[in-house]
Amino acid sequence: MIRSTGDPTTRASVTITSVILVLAALYFARAVLVPLSLSILLAFILSPLVSWLERCRVARAPAVILVSALFVAGTGVLAWTVGHQLYQVALDLPNYKDNIEKKIQVIRHVNDGALDRATGTISELQKDLATPASSSPVKSAPGLEPSTKAAPRPVPVIIESPRDLFPMLFSILGPVMGPIGMGVMVVVFAVFILLAREKLRNRLLRLAGRSYLSKTTQALDEAATRVSRYLLIQSAVNVGYGTLVAIGLHFAGVPNALLWGVLAGLLRYVPYIGTLIGAALPTLLALGAFEDWKRPLLVLGLFILIEVVVAYIVEPFLYASQTGISSLAVLVSAVFWTSLWGPVGLLLSTPLTVCLVAFGKYVPHLEFVTILLGDQSVLSPEVKIYQRLLAADPEESREVAEEYLEGHSLLELYESVLVPVLILAEQDRRRAELDECRQRFLFQNLREIIEDLGQQYAPLASASEEQEHLKARLRGTERKEPERIIALPARDEGDELVGLMLEQLAARSGSQIETLPAGSPDELVHQIGKLQPVVMCISALPPVAIVQTRSVYRRIKRQNADARIVIGLWKFSGETSKAEERLGLSKTDRVITSLSDALELINASHEPAFQNA
Repeated sequence: MIRSTGDPTTRASVTITSVILVLAALYFARAVLVPLSLSILLAFILSPLVSWLERCRVARAPAVILVSALFVAGTGVLAWTVGHQLYQVALDLPNYKDNIEKKIQVIRHVNDGALDRATGTISELQKDLATPASSSPVKSAPGLEPSTKAAPRPVPVIIESPRDLFPMLFSILGPVMGPIGMGVMVVVFAVFILLAREKLRNRLLRLAGRSYLSKTTQALDEAATRVSRYLLIQSAVNVGYGTLVAIGLHFAGVPNALLWGVLAGLLRYVPYIGTLIGAALPTLLALGAFEDWKRPLLVLGLFILIEVVVAYIVEPFLYASQTGISSLAVLVSAVFWTSLWGPVGLLLSTPLTVCLVAFGKYVPHLEFVTILLGDQSVLSPEVKIYQRLLAADPEESREVAEEYLEGHSLLELYESVLVPVLILAEQDRRRAELDECRQRFLFQNLREIIEDLGQQYAPLASASEEQEHLKARLRGTERKEPERIIALPARDEGDELVGLMLEQLAARSGSQIETLPAGSPDELVHQIGKLQPVVMCISALPPVAIVQTRSVYRRIKRQNADARIVIGLWKFSGETSKAEERLGLSKTDRVITSLSDALELINASHEPAFQNA
């Protein structure tokens, strides 16, 4: 048994071998797997009706038999109706011969020109190539006239024996018996699945093992829920689609409008190809049924309009978060399953992919399926912004930030996205994976993003606010000016950018913070001596925040013993009391871990209790 902690090359070889074996089993066992998959799909469709009958105090076996009988009867009636209508269309086709010939003549007349001459030239060249080079006329013997009429050949008379009747019947009924046999097998499988669905579920749970009982249960429930909802919504959409097609074709005067509506709704279960076939048949019929071009073009426009509305408005609204797979995954899965199982694979591609994506959320070995085919974002906003900045694409990183702001506040953007971006950069720098040039580019663009967002979402006090401030001052009711607060970086520009975020957020609440530029501890102490602040916030990013911050804190505290110092260990996951002990903080100083805590502390700095602390 190979453990997961073994050689990576061995694990990769085992994975590739397993994938090849699974694909081979899917291909060579398709004679069994295809009807079994269809029966499971049918069981999903019929299961709600069976459950409803069971809630009405009907036993399991009679409920399954009744629902299955109704399904078979409904399918038979639908097949007979569609077949009868198609037979009528076949009988009416000779009546459309003249209209079809006229339209063909029109098309030929339009194409008459360079294309027609090129086609004629190619035909003449083919005739010349087909003629033997040594051909010469055959001379008749002297005194004999060449025969102008070939001698009649005897016509063979073939008498079929009775034993040839059965091969003829098999040749006629063979193409029909195959789908009928497949259908019977699918219905029988579905009946047994419905009768013993709890037992089958329990066997799958037992096969997964007790240690994976919770994950397997969640995976089965989610897969069943997603497939059932998908089939239900798809059936409702296809019924509406077929109804609109039938009504539109009826008013357009197309014969057998109900037939084409039913076929359009049924064929739409087959991705991509079904819609094209459903639109092509009535369009071709309209070409033969009407003398003008207006009606055929009207039919084609009707299909295009309905398909655009359904595919780009109705389905995205109804299918949102129902299937869990992306639109690209639908196309890829259609190609994959069609190549394995043919047309039936195209029909089953979406439900099978939905099941795989649902299982991938709970089964580690199938997680790559969910990552590749799922519709959920696999990268968090902070990783997206950091990756695009590493790729020298600040425009897209700005778009990600603005998109995040559509559903979140500026504080949440800074605290949950941009601060983690700076932490990722610091971690890569410590591992020597981020060179100095790329780091400068990242800091520069992040500064531009923060400044632009600050002007847009965190403006300074407006002119009207300044006027109110002046009036209050004249009335003698002006609020006491807040104490000077500064934010200083513990090490580099990344710490400074967090201070800039804090400055913007404080400005929204009426507080003023001045952010010092990054520099050496001596430069910071010199600037602090000029400003004489009462409250200072040291901004420090992990992972080496405590070591660097302790040195800066001691230098500043030595020069400003009465100042209150707040140390921001952003996104620090440990206990703040232990961090305060490691930093050697005095009783008046404290550690905070988020921008929201810093804002609360800044607002509390205006309180008398805080000022007298």
